Amino acid sequence: MDSECYRLLNKAIASLLLLPWQSVSNQEWDERNNLFSVYMSNLLSQLYQSVTRPAQLVQYIRVLNDQLDLLKVESSFSKKMSWSILKDAVPFLQNLLSTYLGHPGKLRNIQYHLKFFLN
Repeated sequence: MDSECYRLLNKAIASLLLLPWQSVSNQEWDERNNLFSVYMSNLLSQLYQSVTRPAQLVQYIRVLNDQLDLLKVESSFSKKMSWSILKDAVPFLQNLLSTYLGHPGKLRNIQYHLKFFLN
């Protein structure tokens, strides 16, 4: 699957799990939280394994940014769901910067896609 299709697929999954459902009284947040946790664990595992492959690494970081962009104007519960999982990835993402300091081109690309975590 090409990288744009992969991003769109992941954005759709995150939207279904994170964003409130319109005109539905039972949002099933507990079940959605469990599913999102499993989904993100798999995604973060792929991110961690891609550390030596910058092209894949950037792809996974872009997927994370897409998910965070969804949350800019969303409910606090959606933000809590994301943060409870993503907070564990922050040290890893910070270490990426020091790992790629000697590679300016790769570092710029990674920094651009880590904009949420760097602001």
